[in-house]
Amino acid sequence: MALDYNIIGERIKLARTSKDLTQENLAEKLGVSVPYLSRIECGDAFINLKRLNQTCEILGITEGEI
Repeated sequence: MALDYNIIGERIKLARTSKDLTQENLAEKLGVSVPYLSRIECGDAFINLKRLNQTCEILGITEGEI
């Protein structure tokens, strides 16, 4: 079964906005560019497991919630 990067991106965005973080805030914490984070949230860019884990830690969620 393939990963659905659209769903992953939507869930990251939902978690980010529920924490009142802007894309700029989260991108800075992750050490990535805002356009790259935007592409992840839109499902247009892949996110590797290391970056996904880092994102979940920052957002205070588990990978299972993504």
